Amino acid sequence: MEHPFAVIEIIEVEGQEYAIMAPLDTAENEDGEEDEAVIFRLEIDEETGEELLAEIENDEEWEKVADAYMALEEEEEE
Repeated sequence: MEHPFAVIEIIEVEGQEYAIMAPLDTAENEDGEEDEAVIFRLEIDEETGEELLAEIENDEEWEKVADAYMALEEEEEE
């Protein structure tokens, strides 16, 4: 199943780029809450040169990126 997303921000953490994305339809999820932004690692397909979005399966990596994004958001609010 496909879901449309909008890119909120591209950030770099420790030399790796990540895409912060939000669903275009802000429908409520099963818990009655709005869906939150998701984070994908940007990778390049070596054969085609295409940019790919890869899921982050490592909790430590995800936390580093989420923390970096939150710090960026706080800077923008000041």
